[in-house]
Amino acid sequence: MPIARFRASAPARSGRLWLFTVVVFAVLVLAAAARLRLDLAAPLWLDESWTGAFAAEPTLAGLTEQVRNDPNAPAYYYLIWAWVRIFGLSNVALHLPSMAMSLAAPGLAWAGLRRRRPLVALIWAVLLATWTPGFEQADEARCYSLLFCAAIVAIGAHVALLEAPSLRRAAAWACCAGFMTLVHYYAGMLALAQGVAFVMLHRRRALRLWPAALPFVPAFAWIADSDRSRPLIPR
Repeated sequence: MPIARFRASAPARSGRLWLFTVVVFAVLVLAAAARLRLDLAAPLWLDESWTGAFAAEPTLAGLTEQVRNDPNAPAYYYLIWAWVRIFGLSNVALHLPSMAMSLAAPGLAWAGLRRRRPLVALIWAVLLATWTPGFEQADEARCYSLLFCAAIVAIGAHVALLEAPSLRRAAAWACCAGFMTLVHYYAGMLALAQGVAFVMLHRRRALRLWPAALPFVPAFAWIADSDRSRPLIPR
């Protein structure tokens, strides 16, 4: 009798899963459409104009000098500088990378967990797609959409590391967490929390995997070499 009941309920469960999947993708499409309605040609506001000034710097050496004197992390400035070398300097060109990364964020969340936790991956993608600050930052020429994506990738790498620690997975997480820190210094607190969690759960393996921490060296070196006279609080 229990087997018959199980067999009878299987189609119902399959139908509910199919309906849930349809609803999820409908929400994702609507969230993407809402982002695409934003005006990428809108005038730059104060902090975005600062981004434009960095992007307009004619030489890489000049950009580096400007970034060293800025209280913010450097990764976004270098990426937007390279971007406008290819696509030109305009309001649309400055806004477009953030829009693309905002659209990509839910997909990155789903891709990072779909093999291990497919249902969780779908729910996470929906939550991120409908997260209010994500809409607010989708068309800003600032680092926050890049930080959004970098944090999602770092979390996915961290989950993989916790499930099956290895030197390759530890190095992958360290690369993601180090880059995330270079997008915004405050993200280093998330990286630190992830590292502490890994050490607490896998003490012996963590000691053997210490070479995987080497990807953090560029972030530490940049922070140590930055101008000491700059303000202490990033924008």
